Amino acid sequence: MTNAESSRNYRRRHPERANAATKKWRENHRALHRQLSLKWGKSNKDRVHVARRKWQYGITDYEFETKKTAQDNRCAICLEVFTKTPCIDHDHATDKNRGLLCRFCNLVLGNAKDRILVLERAIQYLKEYGG
Repeated sequence: MTNAESSRNYRRRHPERANAATKKWRENHRALHRQLSLKWGKSNKDRVHVARRKWQYGITDYEFETKKTAQDNRCAICLEVFTKTPCIDHDHATDKNRGLLCRFCNLVLGNAKDRILVLERAIQYLKEYGG
């Protein structure tokens, strides 16, 4: 049995002790922990992205990919094909996920603060002054 396997077995059998020991180590080695965490994050960007999405929006990687496929890999507003990772649009009041948007469309909604009246006025403005 390797050292890593032994450590995993101990953690499974004694999670409360293992968590306390880990917490104590982190407190005593803050700078090293930060350095190791940053190094790990840089070499595991895809895993960090998936974990952040799950934590922030409550959406798994499978749900994200399913939603992307359902939208034909296109932005829900401008219908452009995604060239980069899409943004998960959500209602800030309810935290409910709505759809996937390109960065530009997500910024438009965000800057308008999801106020329909502001967006309608912007449409009127463009109609009046050309757009």
